[in-house]
Amino acid sequence: MASTSAGHITLHQQELQALLNTTEGLQQRKLMERIGRALHADTMMRFRQGKAPDGTPWLPLKTRQGQPLRDTGRLQRSITWESTDDQAVIGTNVVYARAHNDGVPGKLPRRRFLGIAQPQVVMINRIADQWLKEVLDGNPA
Repeated sequence: MASTSAGHITLHQQELQALLNTTEGLQQRKLMERIGRALHADTMMRFRQGKAPDGTPWLPLKTRQGQPLRDTGRLQRSITWESTDDQAVIGTNVVYARAHNDGVPGKLPRRRFLGIAQPQVVMINRIADQWLKEVLDGNPA
């Protein structure tokens, strides 16, 4: 069920899908592009801060100085996003990314850099609210 407060509409996944189904042809791809771009920017910011999607700091390094996951910068530079009419995808093609994101018991601590937590849900809701307002106003950008 959608909730509203002070002009803010919060859509849950099923409601967002229902809205997308009823607004087919009304720049849905623009919504997915905005979400993908925002998730990528959020991921890059958290990479610089050394934080997981939920805001918790990554575990510190034990074997070298510096920030975790940023030794060469390859992993961070590999993160890309793309969108279609009905989805936004963010990810990496670096083979060792999953081991760092999920951890390897007894060998490598989990340091989440990709994922969706409450802060990203709030951000996506804001983006969807703005997009919906533009669609209803007849100005989808």
